[in-house]
Amino acid sequence: MKTLNQPKSSMTLAELMKLAGKGTVVIRSARGKQFVFAAVDEAEVEARAFRNSAALMALLDERSKEKATISLDEVRRSVLAGD
Repeated sequence: MKTLNQPKSSMTLAELMKLAGKGTVVIRSARGKQFVFAAVDEAEVEARAFRNSAALMALLDERSKEKATISLDEVRRSVLAGD
């Protein structure tokens, strides 16, 4: 992790991205506020989007409350019987 104090001259976005490609960058403003700039993979972006989806979370919550209609034993018997 690299920490940068707010530079007197501006760093370009391309320079910041190149630095973040090597590891997480923390940028500290003149007032002490900190910001994180880091590379993320597509799976992480999608996971965050799903967690932030109220509709999806409501659907999953609703589905988790449903009672199973077929027991595991019934599924095993059905598979073994070739149904």
